[in-house]
Amino acid sequence: MKITKTQLKQIIKEELNEYSQKQRGHEARDAVRGKQREKKEQEAKEIQQALGLKYEVHVRMLEGRYQITVHRAYTGEY
Repeated sequence: MKITKTQLKQIIKEELNEYSQKQRGHEARDAVRGKQREKKEQEAKEIQQALGLKYEVHVRMLEGRYQITVHRAYTGEY
């Protein structure tokens, strides 16, 4: 099956457009996740200040969302 140059250009244009739409969706999700992480980082910072140096506060992605975890800091003592 032969295709013309015009048909090939049209196919390429459609494929690039589809890819661009997927990329924009991915970038939008990344922007939302970035804002969510910033919010959780700020909350973690406030918690860390309230708890002091006896605890470690971390932000991590778990089950599709950012969560704050708190652990007792290791000081070398038991």
